Amino acid sequence: MGNRGLAAALAVASVLLFAAAGAAPVAAESPTIMVSPDDTAAVTSASTGALTVFMVTPNKAKISLPNVAVRLVDGQGTKVAAGSTNSAGRVTFSGVPAGPYSVRARPGAGVYLDHERTGVSVVAGEHEFVVAVMRHGGVLEGRAQIASGADLSNALVVARGRGTGAIVTTTTNNAGNYALVGLPTDSYSIQFNARGDVATNVSRDYDWSFWGDEPAQPGLLHHIWVNEERGPVAETHITGIDGTVHEGVTLSAIIRPQGATDFKNATVYVQGEGVGASFRTKVDKYGGGFGTVLVAGNYKFRVVGISPTGQTIDYWYTGENTPPSQKASEATTVRFAATAPRTITFPRSPAG
Repeated sequence: MGNRGLAAALAVASVLLFAAAGAAPVAAESPTIMVSPDDTAAVTSASTGALTVFMVTPNKAKISLPNVAVRLVDGQGTKVAAGSTNSAGRVTFSGVPAGPYSVRARPGAGVYLDHERTGVSVVAGEHEFVVAVMRHGGVLEGRAQIASGADLSNALVVARGRGTGAIVTTTTNNAGNYALVGLPTDSYSIQFNARGDVATNVSRDYDWSFWGDEPAQPGLLHHIWVNEERGPVAETHITGIDGTVHEGVTLSAIIRPQGATDFKNATVYVQGEGVGASFRTKVDKYGGGFGTVLVAGNYKFRVVGISPTGQTIDYWYTGENTPPSQKASEATTVRFAATAPRTITFPRSPAG
C-alpha cells in the first residue's frame, strides 16, 4: 500500500475508532485538532500528539465533574481547541501539533474555581495525560432584611474582592437568605440590594447597604477574609453575614445637555464620597432624565453619552442653574438627607 493509501486508511480507522467509542469527533478551533470525551479515541501521528485532561481534587483524587469548559492555548496565547468534560470529568484533544501549551479549565458558576495548567508539552506520536485541579472557593452566607425586620427577597448581593477585583453575585430567596460560593482567596466587602454596573432586575424599593456599615456612612466598608480550598485545608465557610437595607432617597434628574435638547441612553455615574458608594445608571428611553434611589449621603454626578446631533458629551453636575463642567474638580457635591426626595437639573451645555 502506498503512502497515500496508508494515510487514507489511518484516517478512516480514526473515524471508526471514535464511532466505536460512542462519541463522534468534534471539530475544534483548529481544523486539524479533534475533541472527544473518550480518551480511548485519542489519535496521534508523526507530527501530532493527543492530550487528555481530567479533573482532580487538591488531594489529586479524580473527580467526575462534567461540563467543565476546557481550552487548549498555544505558546503564543492563541486558543487552538476547546471542549467540555464528560460525565467522568475528562476530555481528549487529538491531532494536536507537537509543542508547548496551556490548559485552562472553567467549571462555570458554582463552588469550583477556574484552573490554568501551564507548561504542558504535547509530543508527536504520544498520548499525554494532565490534570486540572478543581478547588472549592470560599462561601459566605447570610440574610438581607429591610429596616422593619421583614425579609428582602430578590435582592442582588455582591461580593467584591479587594485584592483580586473578583466580583461574585447572587440573589436572595423568598426568605431573604443568600449564599455566595466559589470565592477565590481575598478580602471581600458585601453589598446588599446592589444595582448599577452589576445589577439587572432587582428590588428597587429600598436602597443598598454594606455589611457592617451604618446607613448614613456607606463608604466605611467592612471586609472579611476568605480562603479557597488548599490541599487538606478546607475552604472558608462563614454564616451570619446579615444586612439591613434601609429606605433610600429617591433622586430624579432632568438632562438637557444642549439647551432644550434632551438625549437618551447616556450613562450616568453616581459617585458617592466614600469607598464603594458609586454605581452607574442610564438616562431613560425618552431622553429626559433618570431616576434612582440613594442612601443618605454626599454624591457627585457625571453624564457621558452622545447627543442627538452626534456630539460626545462628558460633563459633571455643578449645581442648579449652573452650566455643567467637563472638569471633575468643578463638580458640586450634593447632600441627600434620609427619605427626602430630590430633583437635580443639568440646565444646558458645559461652559467654555
